[in-house]
Amino acid sequence: MRIRWVCAVAIVAVGMGGWAGFSLADETQPNQDEMMAMLIEMHKPGPAQAAIDSLAGEWSAKTFMHMKPGEPPVEGKASARNEWIHDGRMMRVSFQGEFMGEPFQGEGHLGHDNYVKEYQSTWTDSMSSNIFTSTGSYDAATKKLTMEGMWKSPMGDMPQRMVYTLVGPDEYTLESYGIMGDQAVLQMRIVFSRKAAAASNRCCPKKKMPYTGTRRP
Repeated sequence: MRIRWVCAVAIVAVGMGGWAGFSLADETQPNQDEMMAMLIEMHKPGPAQAAIDSLAGEWSAKTFMHMKPGEPPVEGKASARNEWIHDGRMMRVSFQGEFMGEPFQGEGHLGHDNYVKEYQSTWTDSMSSNIFTSTGSYDAATKKLTMEGMWKSPMGDMPQRMVYTLVGPDEYTLESYGIMGDQAVLQMRIVFSRKAAAASNRCCPKKKMPYTGTRRP
């Protein structure tokens, strides 16, 4: 129902400004039913969502914060929950841990815009008042999802790069880099291990089932 409501709003907006560059007088412009069907089909979960499906679940995490170059990282522990929402169109990310001895909480969303054909994410946490946004792409050969965004601070705009590496069905890593000129400086590394109870619930279907976008942790 919701997707049809969103599509209906989009159709009204398109109708006011033309469809993909066509004028309202253009006889080749799709009618409303065709536009509705097109939008619904466009935004269905598909291969791009399936590519990151292994991120879904309950996770234990080890954090490694690189505070100063040349010094050992500050280690910590955390937990995370990633779950599909909106019928598999978007992944909600929840993170809990510590930072410099203080409780730390973060939340975000990760998904793929099937029209723009890029991954997009948002992030908020208990130590900042802004919403950090990033965009990126997935490399199936290396199983890496690389996201880039701009962190604004009193020190100026600070380009950031986040690299998810899908090590296996029960492990992934997240590395955060600060981009300084032509150098990427590692700031943080998190190793995620799937919690045992969640891992046992995922095991081994005899027949590979088509992705439906309804997987839950």
